[in-house]
Amino acid sequence: MDSLSSARGDPNAGIRRFSLVLRGVSTLLIVAVPLGVIWTWANFDSLSAVLPSTAGVVFDAENITLPILVGGGLLNMLPGAIAMYGFWRLRQLFGLFLEDRYFDREAIQHVRRFAATALAYGFVAPLSRTLIALVVSLSNPPGERVLLLTISSDDLVIIFLSAVFFLIARVWDKAREIDDENAQII
Repeated sequence: MDSLSSARGDPNAGIRRFSLVLRGVSTLLIVAVPLGVIWTWANFDSLSAVLPSTAGVVFDAENITLPILVGGGLLNMLPGAIAMYGFWRLRQLFGLFLEDRYFDREAIQHVRRFAATALAYGFVAPLSRTLIALVVSLSNPPGERVLLLTISSDDLVIIFLSAVFFLIARVWDKAREIDDENAQII
């Protein structure tokens, strides 16, 4: 219990305030992800100088065609769409917290779905990067095209955290079951 909550007599006020902030951030991220992807691929020419160092693919920016840009953008949106769904699940969860519904079955379900989404993201992001590198390198002459598989520590962290969230959801559900059993005894 934080000092502001106890001073006002509402032990859950701090949780609701933080949930409101996180719900807003989740909403912002749902909007920012597709806008960021669109902006990146729409500004491909101006970003092309830094992309080889970040994507690991050498390419001639002048030979990148509209179909390659659209393909790259769509492939980039695969993990983006998964992330957006995960942020939407978190937004729903924080909405329940605003209603003081902490151990609700629905809240636990949102955590499970977020964990599944994070797990999917952890596997799809490297695949997406691989396909993007291949598509972008299609502008290169034969023999200079690239098939690149990158698995970063970020991918591993996301996969590990998804497992942690699955476990938290299971423990949370078990606590809810025990609480339900105790309520029936009284």
